Amino acid sequence: MKKIYYILIIIIVVFGSIGVFYLYFPFKFRSEPISLQSVYTISPPKIDGYFNSTEWTPAYNISFFLVSSRGESRPGELYILNNTTHLFLAFRILNEDYDGPPYPQGDADELRIWLDINNNEELDNYEDIKILETSNTPYNDAYHTSPPWIYICPDSNYGGTKDGYAFWNHTNPTGTGILTFETVFPFVSSDPHDLNVTRGTTLGIDFEYSSPTTSSFLFRSEWPGDNAKPNEWAKLVIA
Repeated sequence: MKKIYYILIIIIVVFGSIGVFYLYFPFKFRSEPISLQSVYTISPPKIDGYFNSTEWTPAYNISFFLVSSRGESRPGELYILNNTTHLFLAFRILNEDYDGPPYPQGDADELRIWLDINNNEELDNYEDIKILETSNTPYNDAYHTSPPWIYICPDSNYGGTKDGYAFWNHTNPTGTGILTFETVFPFVSSDPHDLNVTRGTTLGIDFEYSSPTTSSFLFRSEWPGDNAKPNEWAKLVIA
């Protein structure tokens, strides 16, 4: 009986020590954030939703998987460029079902680009968010409030302006194909809700994608992290 008692004490001490170590040294257990880079170009791509591989050849690009809470997985690609003042992004889902058009209100596929402007790994008030939809108005320039209550409002609600634009395209109007979002928005502007950073800056970025499905479920996934946990976001360098 004493032997069992001592074994239990040892187990408690060991696991307690591991917990304390994790509490005070959490960085030891964190995986390194994904590093992205926007490549400088003097010949930006045409933003029209029709992905042209030649135009995006100079871009930094990365492949990834969007995985929903139900385990459904969809491959994706991201391409990033910049010129002196603007970021250019192409975000592609490679096996997306076609749901329209026309899209009823609320049934559009939606991509949210969350931006941690000061790269402090926190959701701060009035930080930038871009919302792209498969609709006739595919771009919304917005900002959000900080937790615990996250509200998303257009920049124009708080004295700002709509800066940037987006287009989308789906390759197969009768079934599964490639859904492409292309967007451009300024990282230098007079709007206090925009990025307003310089080349060489590192910021946090997260992509949140949601789509209605034929089974009446909503496919929802984020890459690479969670919009409520900016320490899990990718780090984007405006090179």
